[in-house]
Amino acid sequence: MSNYTIGLSGLQVAQRALDLVGTNIANASTPGYHKQELDVATLSMGGVGNSIGAGAVVTGVERVVDKLLESQLINQQSNLSAQEQKLSMLETIESSLGKIGSGNDLGTAIDGFFKALNQLPSQPDSRPLQEQVIWAADSLASQFRNLSNFLAETRKQLLVQAQTVVEQINGLSGEVAQANVEIGRSERVGSTSNVVQDNRDHAINSLSELVGTEVLDDVNNAGVRNVSIGGTLLVLDGTSVTLKAGTTTDGQLGIAAQDSQNWTTSMAGGKLGAILELANTILPDITGRLNALASQVISGINRVHVQGVGGSGSFSDLSGVTVSEGTIDTWNAGVTAGSFYLRVTNQATGEITRQKIDVDPAVDTIGTVNAKIDALDHISSSVVNSALHLQADDNYTFDFIPALASEPAGSTFTGTAAPTVGGIYTGADNEVYTCTVAGTGTVGVTDGLSVEVRNQAGTLVKTVNVGQGYASGDRLDIGQGITVSLSTGTLTGGEAFTIQAMANTDSSGFLAAAGLNTFFQGSDASTIQVRQEIMDEPSLLATSIGPMMTDGANVARLAAVGDTTSAALDGATPAMFFQQLVTRTGQSVATTDALQKSFNDILQQITQQREAISGVDVNVEAANLLVFERMYQAISKYISTQDKALSYLMEMT
Repeated sequence: MSNYTIGLSGLQVAQRALDLVGTNIANASTPGYHKQELDVATLSMGGVGNSIGAGAVVTGVERVVDKLLESQLINQQSNLSAQEQKLSMLETIESSLGKIGSGNDLGTAIDGFFKALNQLPSQPDSRPLQEQVIWAADSLASQFRNLSNFLAETRKQLLVQAQTVVEQINGLSGEVAQANVEIGRSERVGSTSNVVQDNRDHAINSLSELVGTEVLDDVNNAGVRNVSIGGTLLVLDGTSVTLKAGTTTDGQLGIAAQDSQNWTTSMAGGKLGAILELANTILPDITGRLNALASQVISGINRVHVQGVGGSGSFSDLSGVTVSEGTIDTWNAGVTAGSFYLRVTNQATGEITRQKIDVDPAVDTIGTVNAKIDALDHISSSVVNSALHLQADDNYTFDFIPALASEPAGSTFTGTAAPTVGGIYTGADNEVYTCTVAGTGTVGVTDGLSVEVRNQAGTLVKTVNVGQGYASGDRLDIGQGITVSLSTGTLTGGEAFTIQAMANTDSSGFLAAAGLNTFFQGSDASTIQVRQEIMDEPSLLATSIGPMMTDGANVARLAAVGDTTSAALDGATPAMFFQQLVTRTGQSVATTDALQKSFNDILQQITQQREAISGVDVNVEAANLLVFERMYQAISKYISTQDKALSYLMEMT
């Protein structure tokens, strides 16, 4: 009977082999399926391993798995998925910023605004040119707000995406945990769990696309695999942790266990890792740069605008914007210790006085500054709804323009000649010039009679002739846009007069921060807008800073903001800074695209290697089918031969 046993064992092995070949072929395109092979051992008369053969037996069915390749596959899938997610969002952000020079981007709006300003100085009272500036400014503000809204909406979308991904992670981690239970049960009773292991590993692979995944075999439970993400166990044996996505107290996007507030805001790999990086690092950086640009444009324009006046001239009353009641340094408006000058004009006599208000943002509040202003002659100041309101007495007006006073700031003259100051100061810094008479004599008559002009540091700036050859009343250019003229009369050597030349009447930045005569309202890209009063009446655009209030000098200073570099903008002008932002984003897109392609190439190589080992080659399986078919036929022939031999022996007896 042993010969029949050998034949029957061979038939059983061949049948199992044929079944397995059929299973492999049937699952050739099944995701996550690993090719299976029979483990066959030789039977002997005395059992497995003895020298006398007694047939064959199937001892098991094994999946063909290269664990190192599978681990690399998981890592590369996670890396690729992260770069794909990141690239998609960066390309969307790059598109929203617009291509430089496309005509519909923030850079074009910045250029358009400053170009409109540059066209106005020669015709500061031109209504069409004023309106052009206002429209360009409104377009610029709209571009800022649109970009800011887009980035804010993108941030909200990332939260929704994170919540969706977390739901998928929870589902897959639950599948892995359940599979571990089934695999552990099968291993304990000695049955095969290959299909469940394939399904479990496929779920892990899908999980790796969602989040950076580390897989560890459980040394205490054969076939069971534990999963961790970000160094924290997600699946342990048959238990999985349920995650949630939400916003932390400091506004970041985070991941935590369902019943925990221990948020993780950074995680490597997978869609979730990319989403966290986008939400917590990339978007805040772009938003911060956009806000810095908007803030610099707002403050740069406003700090110049508050010091000028429009076609209506000086103010009889002026209101600011609502501010905090706390110390000024809590406003976060860039106010520094310094001072501002308020110029008051008596409309009946033409008398002008300029008075200084000191500001210490660490000590002063809107209330204390209000009290300082209210103490000035002919000006009433009050705080209404946390906003400063200034009002002049009847027949008085006020402004903050740096116009040169026609009379010297101080004089020691004892002669009969009187100096008159004119022009518009073009220097970059506040300065005090001292004009000292050299020689004694009569203006326009005495040979060699002159005036020496020295700056605040005592450096000789210019010497002008006021003696023979000078016509009384003629304006003498002493530099930086300032002129001096002397009336007929006598001068005494050594006597002098001083000129207070002001480039900036507010070194503190308080006026702009308080919203007094500003051009823009708001503080960042989401809130910037042209002040409504200027939108309604373009002549309020502060074009002038000269005493006659008909010049366009302040528009020139406003236009110069576009060419001014700033430490807040990394040493760039507004247009340059935006170019850098676009270029920086474009470089991130290019880098991410290159990484995505690189990871994709690596993944394809690993996948090909994995398929060569674990994948089903139908040609190989077809060949195996022939082998096992022949084996089946041969064993059948063997049994038939044994049967004939036995029959022959029976007939002989």
